[in-house]
Amino acid sequence: MRKNIKSMARTIGTMALLIIGIGFSNAQIQDPAHWAYGLKNLKGGTYEVHLQATMDEGWHIYAQKQLPYAVAVPTKIVFAKTPELTLIGKPAELGKKETYTIKEAGVTNYEYAGKVDFVQKVPLSRD
Repeated sequence: MRKNIKSMARTIGTMALLIIGIGFSNAQIQDPAHWAYGLKNLKGGTYEVHLQATMDEGWHIYAQKQLPYAVAVPTKIVFAKTPELTLIGKPAELGKKETYTIKEAGVTNYEYAGKVDFVQKVPLSRD
């Protein structure tokens, strides 16, 4: 069991670095989003992977789901496919979702300021 936890922690660390790397490659000169990750043990062999984004003052990150007419590019959380990792559902968002409307264009976007925690549930194999 301890071997599986270490393996999962390594996998999560690699995924977090991949996500952070994607953020750097898509960012402009500034880097307003700061990422942290963690693993929370739930009962029954299930864990939560937490990917937390903290934005600098005045910056926002878009929600994963947007209205069909939004101009925002939704945040996408992608986990590398590995035999050790099975996802339960899709990542949840924990944070204060804001609605930003551009009246002149008639569009509304969903976004987060400050902090948002993307939470993905995963089972731990007991092999």
